[in-house]
Amino acid sequence: MSEILQTKLDAHIQECNRRYVEMTAELKEINGNLKNKVSYREFTWILGILIAILIGMFGWIAWSIADLQKTTASVNTSVAMIQGKLAPYSVQYKN
Repeated sequence: MSEILQTKLDAHIQECNRRYVEMTAELKEINGNLKNKVSYREFTWILGILIAILIGMFGWIAWSIADLQKTTASVNTSVAMIQGKLAPYSVQYKN
């Protein structure tokens, strides 16, 4: 009877040792993954910088569009002025 119990105990000890090795390997892997993670603070800084860059880009695009509108408005008035000066001469305009 004691031999059967000793055999069961040895099998249980071996199973526990095997599970211990598996768990330590998994814990080392998890620990390595935790060291390579991005913290919430770093994430918010990166997100803030990217949002600032996007706002700057949209501001520059809006400024470019406004500048283009001013340029087209001044070109239209210049063309109208030229057409007004050429009106007495019956000049035909082509688009």
